Amino acid sequence: MDKKTKVITYIIILVILIILIGIAVLTKFSSEAPNVMAIANSGINAQCIRTGYEWNAFGKKVVVDALSPLELTYQNENILLVQPGEEVNFYNSGRDYEAYQFYQEDIRYYDEKENEVVLTDVPALMDSKYMTVVMPETLGTYIYSFTLNYGKKGTAQYALKVVVSDAPSYKVDDIIKYKDTYLGNASKVNQLLGALPYHKYKDGIILRTVNEPYELIVYYKDVKFERETILNNTVALFALIPNVDIITYQLDESTIIYTRDEVENLFGRDLLEYANDTNLWETEVLYKGKKVERDLIAKYSVLMKECISKISAEYITVDFTSLDKFDAFSLSETEKRELIKSCASSKKVLVENTLEATKTDENWKGVLLYVENISESDGNILVDMVEYHSEKKQEKRTYEISADGVVTQK
Repeated sequence: MDKKTKVITYIIILVILIILIGIAVLTKFSSEAPNVMAIANSGINAQCIRTGYEWNAFGKKVVVDALSPLELTYQNENILLVQPGEEVNFYNSGRDYEAYQFYQEDIRYYDEKENEVVLTDVPALMDSKYMTVVMPETLGTYIYSFTLNYGKKGTAQYALKVVVSDAPSYKVDDIIKYKDTYLGNASKVNQLLGALPYHKYKDGIILRTVNEPYELIVYYKDVKFERETILNNTVALFALIPNVDIITYQLDESTIIYTRDEVENLFGRDLLEYANDTNLWETEVLYKGKKVERDLIAKYSVLMKECISKISAEYITVDFTSLDKFDAFSLSETEKRELIKSCASSKKVLVENTLEATKTDENWKGVLLYVENISESDGNILVDMVEYHSEKKQEKRTYEISADGVVTQK
């Protein structure tokens, strides 16, 4: 075989290999329905779970039966955090799917009680490359399920977990540039605080770096803190300022103190890990329903059960609305329901009511538990609880909840 023939042979073999590889790639991406990404207006995104599809590929129909969206396991990347009423756009994800156009055939969501709501106000646009959905105004967790029609290619079903929260927050991508800020750099510390919620109320800082433990003191004026938001801010400061040990928030009439060890115990990890894994940070810190929320509910549950165990009355009423007076410890409606469910395991009859309603109910018999005051001391929570008896007498008790959830009566 002469040299020219060899070159031609090699070229033919190369072309055949390229064609075979192209066919393999096309087969892979054409034999299954596209993936879908959900992107909120805030920039936070999540990957939808493809639950099933009917797809036409090379003259053959590929069918994967759809799974129930309520029975799926939603990983961190399948959970989207949004504000009430925020718009979310759904796109095909991946360069290979950009050419696919679709319209939605069906979209619905399930609330926390698994009530189904079919959405009829989402336009079924033909030849679209995205779908826009307005999220619910009511706070809570929702499971979205929708079907997209890709014309001759087929249809596919998807699911996504959505958490609707109105707590002020931040985007990790906006503050990660402050990674490895050191407490001695007042300018950079101020810039970081300026990128976090409540920055408009900041009234100065003090950096204590002469002796360990190093402390950051932040002064705020005319601010009403939300427990979740200030904890999220605290995580950001500990994650991005490696040498800070204590963070103190000095308010008009109170002081809130967090230590690095305390917050790391709450989240169960070294907070510096979040600076190296922004996805982990978003999903563990910014989403409601995370470990810290469960930890606080568990503490309340232990406290209420402790109080209930000391009451001999047959009927016990709990005024959970009294907790709303205390910004740093107030519970969402979802958390209250979880707490009621937890306390209801008691042999007592537990009813949720308010103090005022109970006082005006002449037929009511039993004892009502009412939180009169909550404060912090050395990382522990002090709760002043009032027992209001139907015999018009009151008893006051003070309980201390330690960092590890142990309740003791003072």
